[in-house]
Amino acid sequence: MAIATRDMNIFNFIQGCFPDEYRFSRIDQPGDIDRALSNCEFNGILLDAEFAQDEESTFAGLQSRRVPLVVLRALQEPDFSARSLEAAADEIVLLPLDANEVYLRTRHALRRFRGESPGQAHDEVAFANYRLERRGEKVTLSGVSADLADTAVRLTSREFAILWALSVAPGHYLSRQQIASAIWASNEDIVGRSLEQHIYTIRKKMKMRSESGARIRTIYSRGYQLASN
Repeated sequence: MAIATRDMNIFNFIQGCFPDEYRFSRIDQPGDIDRALSNCEFNGILLDAEFAQDEESTFAGLQSRRVPLVVLRALQEPDFSARSLEAAADEIVLLPLDANEVYLRTRHALRRFRGESPGQAHDEVAFANYRLERRGEKVTLSGVSADLADTAVRLTSREFAILWALSVAPGHYLSRQQIASAIWASNEDIVGRSLEQHIYTIRKKMKMRSESGARIRTIYSRGYQLASN
């Protein structure tokens, strides 16, 4: 992966958002982007918004690329967003940067660009002893007891959406703000206790202390994380 930025601190931060198997190179000159993309040297590019703002020609050169593009540190300005979209940005990550969001959005961009089928990336998720099916919002819990088949678990649409968001990236935390924005289209202050109650209900319905083989960890001041028991 290529990271286009002049800021070494940003380069180091972005590297730290990913597992060790990811490898990154830094591009700090606009001309190097064109050469790298034309030679297909990278599987994707993460573009620092400040780099793009300094070099207006950068967006034009990216329109013909053959790898996914993630724009980082984007400003909430209509003009900048429009230029990012014109360059067919696959994902845009706004300030302030969140390490988990950088990882998740980049991973989603890579999946979409590879053309994975809906069944692979979007319709079904399995973790520990349960399986989620997005179509119909079905939840199946295995191993409830030795003499019973798989058991269906009834979650509300909102409960399902929260569990799905946590399940597509187990081991990575989602902040309360990320969940509030994605599920309620609101902010954390408005959602408040409602999110905590939904998490409590999910844990109870999914039997997360025993049969499911999974647990939702509350990470103080950060959010929630799905982990194995």
